[in-house]
Amino acid sequence: EWLAGYQKVSDHSLSGLQDFSDPKVFFAEMDIDGGGMVLLGEWCRYLAAKEVEAHTVLGQFLQISLDAKKQTHQKGSPVKPAVTKPKKSTKGRNTAIKPASQFTGKANIELGKGVSDDALDFVDCFRAMAQKDDAGRQLRVRQWQQADCSRSGHLSLAQCDLWVKGVLVSKCVKGEGERIWSRYRRCFIHAFNRAKNVTANTEIEGINATSDDYIDQKEFRLLIGYLCVCVVMFDAFQVIDGGSAGVDEKDDFRIELKEWLAGYQKVSDHSLSGLQDVSDPTSVFTKMDIDGGGMVLLGEWCRYLATKEVEAHTVLGQ
Repeated sequence: EWLAGYQKVSDHSLSGLQDFSDPKVFFAEMDIDGGGMVLLGEWCRYLAAKEVEAHTVLGQFLQISLDAKKQTHQKGSPVKPAVTKPKKSTKGRNTAIKPASQFTGKANIELGKGVSDDALDFVDCFRAMAQKDDAGRQLRVRQWQQADCSRSGHLSLAQCDLWVKGVLVSKCVKGEGERIWSRYRRCFIHAFNRAKNVTANTEIEGINATSDDYIDQKEFRLLIGYLCVCVVMFDAFQVIDGGSAGVDEKDDFRIELKEWLAGYQKVSDHSLSGLQDVSDPTSVFTKMDIDGGGMVLLGEWCRYLATKEVEAHTVLGQ
């Protein structure tokens, strides 16, 4: 995206967007955390630094905050102690969601008791947006405007990732939104790929791509729903991978037969048809292991469970 568009912003009166000799080097400088994508915060910090370095009028204005920070953040300056707030409780469970942002409507799909609090929080942050009623549509319109910050009418995977993070951070207590985003981020691509091919494929004017490479507004509700589904699937995957819930140093994001045999009964209450009433776990593992590699990757896991929901004609399958 950067290589295709950096020349379009050279006339935005920003020093950091002018005179590109090597755009790849510029991208690497902007990508502060080395994640392969430039988030809005990284973009703003980079451009602000370039204005200060160039001693522009804008840079002098931005320098004011830097000077103030040096004065107020000196070693020995009094710092207000942080107050750790206990998580609020909703419906008998712990939640990281702020009280004002908690989902209060009727859930179309009730999730099983095996689903972790983190996954439940993720789903509750997005449930209302996936509803087909007027309130849901109004929410999606506002959220689409937030996600489609470039006003292109299409969302890339990077934009979706950034939007999801923003929703979680805004709805959860400090620090929890980013943690939940990081825990489930690996599965977002599977939701994205499932939603992006729903509408007819068309050429996108001005770039060498088609609509099947992106999410359009008609696919946005499905993307939201698929994100919730994939998070619940990944939540179950994490229980088996490494032998314990969540993500730790034992997880390699693949499930071997011995892990499946030791853990398949632990995920039978994750509200997923493909994980219930498993009479022959070895046979089920073979079906999940689509490429026959002796291990089940997250993509294979999600495809298998999605197929089972469709076959069972569940609400989720529909």
